[in-house]
Amino acid sequence: MIAKSFAFIYARNQPALGLLGIVISDPEFYETAAEGEEISIDLDKSIISVGGKEFPFKLAQMERELIEAGGISEAFLKFGKMLFDVMCAPKARPVNGSQLDGPNGPTVDLKW
Repeated sequence: MIAKSFAFIYARNQPALGLLGIVISDPEFYETAAEGEEISIDLDKSIISVGGKEFPFKLAQMERELIEAGGISEAFLKFGKMLFDVMCAPKARPVNGSQLDGPNGPTVDLKW
């Protein structure tokens, strides 16, 4: 779901349920995203494209991890008591399409 804002409790519950909620406050997005217009979301680059324009958005690491896992129930089934240790562990992610380099060369996303 894409919106100008979400109520606090709903925004906090979305990732726990495995739902993607993106906040775009730029009014140009809503003018460009007319009915029937195709919208694409690039989670790696944190960009929404519509009408030939790009709009950045932010997701916290925990939000990304919970969404990728399918919600907190699925993540708990997969990781058990180590759930938050695994989900909060530092991970290398491309930033705006660029490859991050670690001390031993290029890094990649980790998948469990």
